[in-house]
Amino acid sequence: MFRSCTYPTMNAGKEATSRFTPMGSHALLSVASAAPSRNTSLGPKVILVFSWLDAELKHIYKYTEGYHALYPGADQIIVRSDQKSFWYPEFLMGRTLKPVVDALHARGIYSLRDSSSRVLVHSMSNGGCFQLVTLTKLLEKHVPSSSPSGDCGLSPSDSCESTSPTSGPSFVFDSCPGLPSFNVMYLALSIRIKNLWLRKATYIPFGLTHYLVKLPYLDAIILGPLFNLFGYQYPRVQYFEQMRMQLLDPKLFPLDAPRVFFYSTLDELVPAKDVESHIEDAKKAGVKTIIAKRNEQCTHVNHMRMDPKTYWATIHKLWMGEHP
Repeated sequence: MFRSCTYPTMNAGKEATSRFTPMGSHALLSVASAAPSRNTSLGPKVILVFSWLDAELKHIYKYTEGYHALYPGADQIIVRSDQKSFWYPEFLMGRTLKPVVDALHARGIYSLRDSSSRVLVHSMSNGGCFQLVTLTKLLEKHVPSSSPSGDCGLSPSDSCESTSPTSGPSFVFDSCPGLPSFNVMYLALSIRIKNLWLRKATYIPFGLTHYLVKLPYLDAIILGPLFNLFGYQYPRVQYFEQMRMQLLDPKLFPLDAPRVFFYSTLDELVPAKDVESHIEDAKKAGVKTIIAKRNEQCTHVNHMRMDPKTYWATIHKLWMGEHP
């Protein structure tokens, strides 16, 4: 049996810090602590954790420690998201995530569409989703011509049929994906400002920028070129919509892989209606297994903290193919 029979708590101490080593500026790697056995062979081979925007490591470690308790035989990779990288053009973000691609290649993982890859993907908030899409596109771009991707013979537009419920991949979406609005963008980008009055003072420039962006052609004529001049990507509204569509693109993600969505009616950053509209789009796109875990009392990225037992039990059942 897995250790998962006793589901992990949210504690994360010094052991969590010692497990991980940095891979560049936005990623960390933890190598499995358990020797391969029959039990560990049923779990994921690699767990990818994509953090929310500007998440502190001490908070991310609460998730990785949970996974360490569930699947000690899995390597874990943390991919971080911050406000600076949010404005990066895709090619520059690709360079930052290249060490993650190399680490996955070293473990025989060349595409998330490969249903024998045994990867569990955990994405939190929009920041995590953007990094997930960027990494997935980078993986597809760097698939070696002679990659040993098993006998499934991946084509550019298809994924393989799973050989067992635990062969992976499986996807966990926590408080995502959302859509942009002025209030959402303001809350997300000002949340790190601790001083309440200073945070309120930024409301005026944020509001002015939001108004200017709505002026016809201003983004295309002035703001877009200005951002490009300094090597950054101007975050147009369709940037979010494109991310949501790419999560349903079979050339990037397998539609036959199960997905679970944790979301809440109290979430101010990613409203429940945004997640539910994406779930409906996913059903129309042909995603075969969708588990919607709607909460009426939880704030943004707070599901695990509020009810860790249900949270980890849901994820473990997702991986084991025990879908309702």
